[in-house]
Amino acid sequence: MLESIIKKLKERFPLEKINFESLILKKEVPVHKASWIYYLGGMTMLCFLIQLVTGLLLLPYYQPTIVNAFQSIEYLNHYVPYGFLVRNLHAWSSSFMIFFAVIHLLTVFATKSYQKPREFTWITGVLLMAVTLGFGFSGYLLPWHQIAVNATKVGMEILQSSTSFLPGIFKLPGEVLAMNLRGGAIITQTTLSRFYAIHVVILPFIFFALVGIHLFLVQMYGMNKEISEVKKSEKFFPDFFIKDLITTCEKLGSKAA
Repeated sequence: MLESIIKKLKERFPLEKINFESLILKKEVPVHKASWIYYLGGMTMLCFLIQLVTGLLLLPYYQPTIVNAFQSIEYLNHYVPYGFLVRNLHAWSSSFMIFFAVIHLLTVFATKSYQKPREFTWITGVLLMAVTLGFGFSGYLLPWHQIAVNATKVGMEILQSSTSFLPGIFKLPGEVLAMNLRGGAIITQTTLSRFYAIHVVILPFIFFALVGIHLFLVQMYGMNKEISEVKKSEKFFPDFFIKDLITTCEKLGSKAA
């Protein structure tokens, strides 16, 4: 059994491919009518980078207390130069990030790119999707207005009831998780503090770790070629890299406009 596991790991992590030349210089990207799907991951990453930069700019002004959270957002919107722009970029890029991540996941599934040898790439991608949704859910409460609080209440109720149909102790995980996220039976200052910590510390750490592994696996295995009708390819670097960079800049320009 151990030999079988080692053999499968060697098949999925060939040491001869783990070098700069194989991962970057010699990597090729298929060219066909559906080549646009290869840019979805880059667009998702662009949205995250916008989230990261705007989030760091928002950090000095936001006060994670139920008394001052909403007022700090209002102050940012009305009195900090370009504060409203930074906050709107942060809010809208989060929606775009979820959109691109969902489309990316669906196209990977539709093209069967989750199959051997890309199982680990698929697993890390699904985990990144979960983290992305976690970013959206945890960040939504932070402005602490009535809509945010009510939406979080609904989310907690859904989480709590997600395992309630199971028998015996199997119904507990949903209740326990909801209780720990809230820090009690209702949404309070403890809830806001925990969501803030999750949003700005825990999830970014997990995201960076997963995205590093995911990008490494994508570079090692390459793109799925089965959907290609034209037997043509281009160099990942510099050809595809430059195209991806141009697409990213165009998207960034459209957001700024």
